[in-house]
Amino acid sequence: PTRVYAPKPDIVQGRTNDTAEVRALQHLCNFWGWRDATNRTLLVDGIYAQKSVQACIAMQTALKVKPDGWYGPATQRALQAFLDEMVR
Repeated sequence: PTRVYAPKPDIVQGRTNDTAEVRALQHLCNFWGWRDATNRTLLVDGIYAQKSVQACIAMQTALKVKPDGWYGPATQRALQAFLDEMVR
């Protein structure tokens, strides 16, 4: 199996974020079924707007991380552990 890496942390709404990292996060949310508040997949555009925040909260809830919409170090660690478990 190929190891998949979680995007780098510190993706925050309202801040200039690394577009490639946001896209990676959006792809992972779509793949694993973490959707926005209306249960829709994300447009993978590299913009960390409200729908991406909502999907991040769904991911954080599933991974048992504080659901605050900030893709920070704790969320990145939990996502990486989840991804590592999926390739075992």
